[in-house]
Amino acid sequence: MLRLLLTGCLVCAALGVAGSGLQAQDAKEVQKLLAQLKDRDISERQTALRELAKLGPDAAGAVPVLVEALNEKNKEIRQVVTSVLSKIGKPAVPALTKALKGETAVVRRQAVLALSKMGPAAKDALPGLKNALKDKDNHIRSFAALALVKIDPEGPAVLPALTGALDDEDKGVRLSAVYVLEELGRKGKKVVPIFAKALGNGEREVRLTAAAALARLGNEAKGAVPNLVDGLKDKDAEVRNSVALALVLINPKKAENVIPVLVANLNDKDAGVRRGAAYVLGEIGPGAKAAVPALIQAQKDKKAEVRQAAGQALELIRGKK
Repeated sequence: MLRLLLTGCLVCAALGVAGSGLQAQDAKEVQKLLAQLKDRDISERQTALRELAKLGPDAAGAVPVLVEALNEKNKEIRQVVTSVLSKIGKPAVPALTKALKGETAVVRRQAVLALSKMGPAAKDALPGLKNALKDKDNHIRSFAALALVKIDPEGPAVLPALTGALDDEDKGVRLSAVYVLEELGRKGKKVVPIFAKALGNGEREVRLTAAAALARLGNEAKGAVPNLVDGLKDKDAEVRNSVALALVLINPKKAENVIPVLVANLNDKDAGVRRGAAYVLGEIGPGAKAAVPALIQAQKDKKAEVRQAAGQALELIRGKK
């Protein structure tokens, strides 16, 4: 029924016939299909899903009904509606942008997801998405960061917005920002200075994730070496381990800077720190011979995971692996 209806809309458009009535009919048909999604009969629900999946840009008249349905209690219906709105594309952007300011978090979240799936077609929603980076819901802030990159990766406001997200109070948002920034880095964006600066952030988690991101970027992050050297003095031992790993992966010649730090961390009160220090020394390999006595001592550690890490490091340093 809906397919015939949409075909009729296309014919009317081709003939220059006013479509306002058909748009209203679209909305009524969509309301019926959304109600059908709640039917106890699975075949009825499947039929409604198939018909809704066929909606595209020509179903702009159904947008108000679909946006209203983003507040549905049924998760499956919300997911279907979000997908349909993303397929409608640009005609749905104004309503979804308005929904970014909705009273309920679920509506705001689904609006962000729908816009994200549209990609560049949702460019007009960028101001609203930048504001969504300040939403009180942490999930919305995470999704908004991802949406900005999918919609306008080359935009001048993307990097500043993601840089701000690195300071978010929520760990998940910070990790999302790191992930997105790394992706941009692989595409040629200048993200190394952002991560280098983040090594001095007041939040431990930000410093950890920044060091890990630089480690994964490898040689591409050589511009961060001075900041990483400074990071070896970080007050947090786990951060020092992460910084040490990043430093030797980016510039192996800096091993002489990190070995004393790692040897000291082998005596840390935290077993995870001791194990991490041993692991990084193993990653350095033969260049970490100066740490052999400390690693031999670490093989007597009271924690099995530390003893194992120390043994593996010694084998790598001695070239037995």
